[in-house]
Amino acid sequence: MSVAIDFQSPIPEEKKKLLELKFTIYMDTNFDNEQKKQDWCAVFVDNKHKTTQISGRVEKNVNKLELELYCVLNCFQYLIDKFDNNVLQYVCLELFTTSVYVSNILKEWLNKWALEDFVQRPNSELLKQVHMMQNMFNKTMKVSFVPKNSNEYHVTCHQILESM
Repeated sequence: MSVAIDFQSPIPEEKKKLLELKFTIYMDTNFDNEQKKQDWCAVFVDNKHKTTQISGRVEKNVNKLELELYCVLNCFQYLIDKFDNNVLQYVCLELFTTSVYVSNILKEWLNKWALEDFVQRPNSELLKQVHMMQNMFNKTMKVSFVPKNSNEYHVTCHQILESM
């Protein structure tokens, strides 16, 4: 008697959902004191290469570093609004930012500063929000610094920011 083994068994629904929760995010900002421009933009690319663009303007007076943190917060908020809280832990993120500051914060400094409760850190309230939101996602978040206009998605961000 022979037994047939099915090597092409279907992928369980839970595994399919996990495969669909990977996002690559390309972020950029446009800060110009003279023109009072404080704009941010992000392009989200899912694992099926579907893109979603979000952008906005910070209406209150902020500095460049604060603007970059608002960009991160808005990216996180977009995903928080999109998924249930119990699903967020499975969302895998890869972020590409044109900000060395944001890259260093998310990769190295944020968790260390959180242990000190962000004492004596500029923008401590924004940093606390970023830290709280970041912890809602999969802990394997990857963050990379890239130069402006280094890929098609950052070019798209730049075009959106220029049109705002």
